[in-house]
Amino acid sequence: MQDCYVGADPACRLPVRVINELWPVFRPLRQAMYHFLRIVHAVLGLKLSAVPGRRDPVFGFLVPEQCPGMPAELLDPSRNWPGGAAYDEQACRLAAMFRENFEQFAGEAPAPVCDAGPA
Repeated sequence: MQDCYVGADPACRLPVRVINELWPVFRPLRQAMYHFLRIVHAVLGLKLSAVPGRRDPVFGFLVPEQCPGMPAELLDPSRNWPGGAAYDEQACRLAAMFRENFEQFAGEAPAPVCDAGPA
């Protein structure tokens, strides 16, 4: 097999075959990036304003129940966590960290911003 290299800088050339051999390792990352980009495009294209959603019980924001080009099960983070109870515990811990960190800004922020934080 002939070595092929990628990159303009000869000191930083990486054999293409290394990339080809490692490509299957990055399959989950490629899929995650694909879905991430799908939701970013949907948000920027205002395609989520008409879809049904549910209010997150901890953070209070609306979670879409569908997104064009995405499997619905990926839109519910609790379903993608190793355990439902572990997800709830971590969500509550993260919400507490948000509240604690926001205390330093509470005196300067308008009431609607203060009210928009996690429960």
